[in-house]
Amino acid sequence: MPFIESFHSSLKLEGFYTLKRESLLYFKVVQRINQYIHSFHHSEPRVVTVDKNRTYPIAVEELRKEKRGH
Repeated sequence: MPFIESFHSSLKLEGFYTLKRESLLYFKVVQRINQYIHSFHHSEPRVVTVDKNRTYPIAVEELRKEKRGH
């Protein structure tokens, strides 16, 4: 049973606790982002503001094409 012994010895290392803490922090960050994305006040933008920038007509045309595709 060397695998079990090596696993238990790795539990005693400080690196294991650091790794566990970092994983928990990563999990909490991902969980918070998912909560924000799926919350009721977060929605897709419905209005495109257009001024005299030349790239806006191109972007608006692409959005119209996407809308026709759906």
